[in-house]
Amino acid sequence: MKPNNKIRQAAKGETCTLLFPGVGVHDPATVVWAHSPFPGDGKSMGAKSYEFCGCLACHACHDILDSRVKTKLDRD
Repeated sequence: MKPNNKIRQAAKGETCTLLFPGVGVHDPATVVWAHSPFPGDGKSMGAKSYEFCGCLACHACHDILDSRVKTKLDRD
């Protein structure tokens, strides 16, 4: 599936919708369209989920969603 630039562009400057607890920075300047990390949404090894499956996420929350940062939050 080809990337939907309209979705990605619409995310710029918006409010983070994840708002993970304990994350002190929810800077709208860093908000992007974050693809879902769940297999049920089309995610597989080497492939992102379907373009319409995602959320608005600031840099800090996006790192947690994609497991780039360790956290005490339960994955579920």
